[in-house]
Amino acid sequence: MTQISPIPVPIGQDTPCIGCGYNLRGLEPGGRCPECSLPVADSIRGDRLCFADPGWLHKLRFGASLKLWNILIAILGGMIGGIFVGMLGLPVQLLSMFNIVAALLGFWATYCITTQEPRTSLTEDPVTLRKIIRTCAVTTCVGGIAQQLAGIALAPGTAIRGAHLIWILIGLVSGIAGLVVLVGEMIYFRRFALRAPDVKLARSTGRMMWGLGITFGLATVGGVVLSLIAGFIPGATTTTAGTPGAVGVTTTATGGPAAGLAVVGACLFVPAMLIFFIWYLVLLSRYRKLIQNAWEHSQRTAQVQ
Repeated sequence: MTQISPIPVPIGQDTPCIGCGYNLRGLEPGGRCPECSLPVADSIRGDRLCFADPGWLHKLRFGASLKLWNILIAILGGMIGGIFVGMLGLPVQLLSMFNIVAALLGFWATYCITTQEPRTSLTEDPVTLRKIIRTCAVTTCVGGIAQQLAGIALAPGTAIRGAHLIWILIGLVSGIAGLVVLVGEMIYFRRFALRAPDVKLARSTGRMMWGLGITFGLATVGGVVLSLIAGFIPGATTTTAGTPGAVGVTTTATGGPAAGLAVVGACLFVPAMLIFFIWYLVLLSRYRKLIQNAWEHSQRTAQVQ
């Protein structure tokens, strides 16, 4: 008995090509995209990460590696470095230069992580999480570098009252923008875990996102309050280091009530931030491996085709 081959049924719903974003509606599953010649079958498999564009996955992997180094430098410069500068009497300018490098590295990592996926290039909305994160990344980087340069220009222990309020406002804006970038990146990574799929990794990321986000926000607000006290209450002097690597507001008080608050804040927030950032490093290493595996799978699929 002769078997009759089924007639190919055209795609009946909007389906973007994973290579260029072209709408494949009306095409047959066995065909190819008329724009980039990628097989239609690759695009109808769903949004599994291992079936994504290899070039896009390569940028994600590079961004995850940069973020690992960014967090390491932020820990060494923004936390441990500040302690050694105070103990050894080293120039604060060295810490400021270290933090500028971290801020630039963090900005580069964020842009790689939020690279637009080809399949959404033709359907992306005017306002998206990706665009918000990138805008806030620019704000955080510029604000952080401005604070660091101001710290280099000013002698340690001095505060120009006319510019102090502007300095605090820059720190507040860049701190809020940094919080948006931090939480937004973790939302991005969590989406990658769900597309792998790796539910345990996604849950761990969600817990860490809330813990680190709340701690970061409280530390930013505390740094601003401490700067206000140090700048406008007689007898309090301060040296503000800015936003080390888009991680937080660091303020070192040397006298008056600001000194006591600085000690309390350091005892509360520095250990918590350190724990969360070490947790973040562990998750980032897992995400880099996850993206690496997806990239290798997509490469093998592309070679077969």
